[in-house]
Amino acid sequence: MFEGQIDGIYGRVTEVPIGGVVSEGETTKNDIVYQTDFVAVYENWLRVGDQEFNTINAAMEAIDEEGTIVVIKDADLRFGQEFVDPENKKKVTFDINGHTITGTQTIVNNTTLTIIDSSEGKTGKFKPGRVEAIVNYKSMTIEDVMFEGTSGIEQVIFSYMNSTTVLKGTKFNTVKIGIRNAGTMTIEDVEMTSTTTAIQNNYYINYTTYSGSINMKAGTIRSTNTGISGGNLTMHSGLIEGGEYGISGTYVTLNDGLIDGGRV
Repeated sequence: MFEGQIDGIYGRVTEVPIGGVVSEGETTKNDIVYQTDFVAVYENWLRVGDQEFNTINAAMEAIDEEGTIVVIKDADLRFGQEFVDPENKKKVTFDINGHTITGTQTIVNNTTLTIIDSSEGKTGKFKPGRVEAIVNYKSMTIEDVMFEGTSGIEQVIFSYMNSTTVLKGTKFNTVKIGIRNAGTMTIEDVEMTSTTTAIQNNYYINYTTYSGSINMKAGTIRSTNTGISGGNLTMHSGLIEGGEYGISGTYVTLNDGLIDGGRV
């Protein structure tokens, strides 16, 4: 079933098409309470060339080696989406085009990805509601994009081991962690504020800690708690400021710039 409503006393929907979401509820007919499963198919919110799509997965199929996916309307993501590249041959630009991407599911990157906002006022943003906005496994560059994080998510971006991340003119305003990095990160320019740890530069799993590496060339990182925690940092310019600690448990090579903390 690709769209519509199923009413029944027993049973469940076990599979829906990509881009479809099941909403559950109840309705009463002839004094009998029925479970209602409504299968909703998302409208198209992406464009590649003259084709429109309702999932990143489908849009990726329209790109052979290099291309741009343009966001054409605000999106509330209720199902996981992925930049799929099993042959590791694609270079993709994702243009949020002044729109807002919200939702309760994560976008996964498995390609060479550049995220931009081509709108005149740079008004586009990611505003996840329950999990990370983006999990990066490969190569990702973010230019002139805003990220907002609520108290309901642990971190806004998660860059895994062996991944590379480049931030250019990127802005973060988060309650919890802005970025968790276990890969290699270059900060060309960033404005980041957080009320906990702005960047958690390591990842602990299965009794092993994987440390990230940050090369900071410019920008401002501020937190009411800790600016950067863990891993390795080479700093050439900019400001890292923490209400408690500028850095904590981080190996630092300081060429220039300022690290300031209430305690350290």
